[in-house]
Amino acid sequence: MPTKTGRNDPCPCGSGKKYKYCCLSSASVANDEFQNLIAGQDFNSLEELQAEANNFMQQRNQQPHDDFQGLSSEQVHRMLHFPFDTPEFYNFPEKLRTEPEAPILTLIQWIANATDEKGLKATAKGNLPQKLCKEAFVDYRKYLPENDFHHRMKINREDDFVDLHACRSRILMRPLEDRHGEVLGRLGIQQRCRVPLLVRDDRPARRHPRTGVFATDGSNPSTTT
Repeated sequence: MPTKTGRNDPCPCGSGKKYKYCCLSSASVANDEFQNLIAGQDFNSLEELQAEANNFMQQRNQQPHDDFQGLSSEQVHRMLHFPFDTPEFYNFPEKLRTEPEAPILTLIQWIANATDEKGLKATAKGNLPQKLCKEAFVDYRKYLPENDFHHRMKINREDDFVDLHACRSRILMRPLEDRHGEVLGRLGIQQRCRVPLLVRDDRPARRHPRTGVFATDGSNPSTTT
């Protein structure tokens, strides 16, 4: 059963204003108009009365409003809540003019390209090589706004580069072990991440036989310290 709109509740018309500051007075007017409409009419059931009320409100909701730039309440409601189903107001292109970019993907690609079937040689502390961190950082900053704090940072090791560390520790990398469980001092791709990654240029891609990662031929960053 529909609940009554409170005075301080958001207005049902979708304006974003409180009900008491928006359509409360209009609702009172509509109530008076409906009472005048049904005065003297006989209805055989509540269903007939409800149908008359629904028809009355539908006509009111389709009337243009100056506050909505000539649009009706029904049109504004559809614009706010069903934008993809309102082609008369919104036009969404099927193909974007530019390919969306997520800077974090550049870091994932750097790590993937630097990792071959034998893994990536780690530092003594088990981190990514310093050269890889510095080169990835320079590339990463190209995709960030000029006022981003990363442009004022200096990177000497993985711990200085939080975003890269997140990629390595939570997304891609794990220490490799031999068959006896001994750590080999190299980092490998996690099993769940052994899927094709986006290639950022037009050069042909090759797939590592063990990691399952696609990398661009000749584009590998340094894999040594």
